Amino acid sequence: MFIKRCVDCFRPRFSRFTLVSLCAVGLLVLLSTFPRTLLMNAGNYRPDVSIDTTVTPNPRAEVRTDMKGNPTSSLTFLSDARRAINSVQKYVISKLHNSSLRLQHINSTPASRSKHTTDRSLNTPTQTTLPTTSQDAGEDFTTFTDDDVLGSDNSSRSTGVDDVSNMTSTARRGRKVVNPHDFRYIHQSADVCRGREVELVLGAPTSADNFRGRKTIRETWGQYAKNPEHRTALLFFLGRPRTKFFQTRIDQESETFGDIVQEDFLDTYRNLSLKSVALMKWVSESCPNSTFVLKADDDMYINVPRLLKDLRAQYQRTRTFIMGQSHARSAVIRDKKNKWYVALSHYPGRYFPHYMSGCAYSLTTSAAKRIYQESLYVPDFFLEDVYLTGMLAQRTSVPLINNWKFNGQKIAPNGCNYQKRISGHKNSMDEIRKIHKELQDPNIVCYFQNGRK
Repeated sequence: MFIKRCVDCFRPRFSRFTLVSLCAVGLLVLLSTFPRTLLMNAGNYRPDVSIDTTVTPNPRAEVRTDMKGNPTSSLTFLSDARRAINSVQKYVISKLHNSSLRLQHINSTPASRSKHTTDRSLNTPTQTTLPTTSQDAGEDFTTFTDDDVLGSDNSSRSTGVDDVSNMTSTARRGRKVVNPHDFRYIHQSADVCRGREVELVLGAPTSADNFRGRKTIRETWGQYAKNPEHRTALLFFLGRPRTKFFQTRIDQESETFGDIVQEDFLDTYRNLSLKSVALMKWVSESCPNSTFVLKADDDMYINVPRLLKDLRAQYQRTRTFIMGQSHARSAVIRDKKNKWYVALSHYPGRYFPHYMSGCAYSLTTSAAKRIYQESLYVPDFFLEDVYLTGMLAQRTSVPLINNWKFNGQKIAPNGCNYQKRISGHKNSMDEIRKIHKELQDPNIVCYFQNGRK
């Protein structure tokens, strides 16, 4: 009776076979949780006893006692069982109603289902584990997967067919593109990776008018890309400046160095996410055979050899990841006077999902492709680190790797402090040059807490 009512309720939406299967399985699973008393009294059933509770009990019916010694009969058992089945029916039907969108997605047309299942080139399964610390190769990384990537606040998770647990492909068919990122290229530098093998793409989003900052990077840690044996490419990602004067200078700079990627959106702080998405898009389209990508602000110093050492070590464990300084349970700021104020309508959760500090993080090219594809279906969010390494990484199940060598704080600008670190934040251009000069000095002697090195 329960299965029939369940099927009749949802017959207009789903196939009869699907509903019968779901209702039967749900009934069997939930009946297995009945109290032990009901199961023990199941032997009291007699076919000559009606289940109608208004019928007078048969005086010849055998009277037995339950686990507490109270008298019971087949009529008592069947009455209880009937009420229990009604409760089960209501519960399963409510669950089916809440899952209707997902079931409709499963029962899509054969053509769309076939197209969906064949587009798995960017999908890599992720094992569900608790945060674990790996000591392989003498390194200290913390891996966050699935629940850790999702964050600790359920209110920030996606629902329905877009839920991460139901994600089988980053470029899901049937979803509406809401963030196409179809800005015109002013400068593309599309030939940087053409005809050569590139292991690492160094991407530095900078303000359009920061000519001195780009010059400093080219002459310091960006010099690593000048050696062809290093298989590294250096690119700067810009938006459109407000004046033609600056645009003319950028045109000259691009012609001289060939390392400018500029898209036709206004270069402002609120558009930082567009620059980072532009980096992921460029790598996906113009350098898809690379292995790693670095995103670093222009006030960072990057120890590129140390970065590559850690990336290669982690790559032996997992082929898709984001590495950096992790932030967990970061509260959303609701103070309108704050620089990072977020309106409730833009993000309703109390906490952001797990994400990496945006001043510097690195990821595999496979992760960059996933994130760019998913960004097409998720509205832009001005906090680029939360958007890319939090929201988009969450929706595509890209693991986050916490590495203490990524430093998002200001540290003393000298070569010794950067010998074992990958990055440091809030450095002036003169400090970046000082760090690089000392770090390249073969005669430098540094002292650490455990002795001289």
